[in-house]
Amino acid sequence: LTGGGGGGGGGGSVDVSGEQLQLQQRERAPEELAAVLPQWTQVYRRLHLDNAHTVRIAAAKALAAITAGAGKGLGKHLKPLLPSWWCAVHDPNPEVASAARAAFDAVFPPQKRAGALLFAYEEVMDAISENLKIRTPSDMPYREGSAEEQHERHERMLAMSITALGGFAKEALVLG
Repeated sequence: LTGGGGGGGGGGSVDVSGEQLQLQQRERAPEELAAVLPQWTQVYRRLHLDNAHTVRIAAAKALAAITAGAGKGLGKHLKPLLPSWWCAVHDPNPEVASAARAAFDAVFPPQKRAGALLFAYEEVMDAISENLKIRTPSDMPYREGSAEEQHERHERMLAMSITALGGFAKEALVLG
């Protein structure tokens, strides 16, 4: 994956399709995919906020390929990964949200979804809380791009965080 301006800019491009990633994933052992999760988590934290929706969609597809193939190796990496992933499930762009949700649903069958969310309860709630404390675009950790792009990223992050909080309550606490 490549994004314009290091993951924060607008006109990013996607070099690897979801289909290519799935083919590559099939050729990898679960241990190999689990081994990339610490680095992938750091990368995904930036990519899920990228201004280009195509980058966010590709990131969700890559997430699906890596997490689905990591098997039980995902467990010890779930807490740091799930906050960004859960927010992406609630991205205002329906295509992005759908791709992130498909990744989540592919990894966690319906009877395990609430448990996965509750497993990372503190991490998800802390991330949402921190996101909601960011009052201006200049307070965001990633400030690449024009003032308009920063404003859009800030608005999107706030919207994702609010809907992610509601989605968490519904899926982990009410339905779980």
